[in-house]
Amino acid sequence: MVDEIYETTFNSKVLAIVPYPPQVVFCKGDVSSVADLEGLKIRASGRMTAKFLDALGAQSVNISFGEVPDALQRGVVDCAVTGAGSGYSAGWWEVTDTLMTLPLGGWDPVVTAINLDKWNDLSPEDQAFLESEVSEKFEKAVWSTAQAELDQDVACLTGNGDCARGPSHSMTWAEPSADDIFTAKRILIDIVLPEWAERAGGEWVEKWNASVGKVAKIKLAVPGE
Repeated sequence: MVDEIYETTFNSKVLAIVPYPPQVVFCKGDVSSVADLEGLKIRASGRMTAKFLDALGAQSVNISFGEVPDALQRGVVDCAVTGAGSGYSAGWWEVTDTLMTLPLGGWDPVVTAINLDKWNDLSPEDQAFLESEVSEKFEKAVWSTAQAELDQDVACLTGNGDCARGPSHSMTWAEPSADDIFTAKRILIDIVLPEWAERAGGEWVEKWNASVGKVAKIKLAVPGE
């Protein structure tokens, strides 16, 4: 499905799809569950994350990544969503107290692609070499270390484990409970995905059901049917 999107929309050939660390929540004060996010102003990391936060009862706020620390200090937002490693590197631990590791923004996919005209100009040998190198030395490596990277980011932010990237810090770690995970899944399935289906249209919903939905065992209703 992604191959088709990139070929028809962007005139590109997909070489790799890898996971970016999940989007987690940095908050001021004591936040221990998803229910505690209700009513808070939270910087979203993208449109779908904003939809999720709104469905949760929070108020999603659109603020650029670089403006987040100042917004947290001034009380413009109470929490902010980004990757744990990004928050560590940007010093968000200086202006927040709690790290909630429920992946409200999911594991973002990162696509590596090459212009299709350029790809077609390459010899079959060069194409095979490029695909092999990207697969073996990039794509497989990132997938195999994704969870370990998240664990390392959490250790660096909370002091729960050794941090190989620099000084560790002492944020409170709010691990998601079974109730939190259940609530998040219900909001995703009952509100966020159906809203996306209405915007995307029947053709893409059917493609989603046959790919992502099939793997996740979630079938969306096709609009108009």
